Amino acid sequence: MSKAYWSESEVREDVRSLRDSKGRPGNRDVDYDRVIRRAYQDILHREPDAEGLRHYRIEMIDNGWTEQDVRRALRTSSEHDKVMEDAADRSVRRAYQDILGASLTTRPREVPQRDAEERLDRSARSATP
Repeated sequence: MSKAYWSESEVREDVRSLRDSKGRPGNRDVDYDRVIRRAYQDILHREPDAEGLRHYRIEMIDNGWTEQDVRRALRTSSEHDKVMEDAADRSVRRAYQDILGASLTTRPREVPQRDAEERLDRSARSATP
């Protein structure tokens, strides 16, 4: 029968091992800059600026933030909203280009209205004696 629970001394030993090289609890020698850079690339599709790198490094070191905390903060940022909006615009523009042959400079919402206006003009011209 296997031992299902740890003894108190085993728990204490494991918790002690979670300290980093400077003796701080948790985050065993995390490469904070690497974690932050990867989160920026994944979420904002760019490298962090010096201020962003400094800010999130402080949050991780001084306030115990995890990589998930950094990612959550980036996902709820106004910059992320803009990145997502731009990506959606690009997708719609590509779809209109590929499917309708509309110009990439044409705003997607203008294409159906422009087509309707052209049809009205054609029908008005053909109805005129």
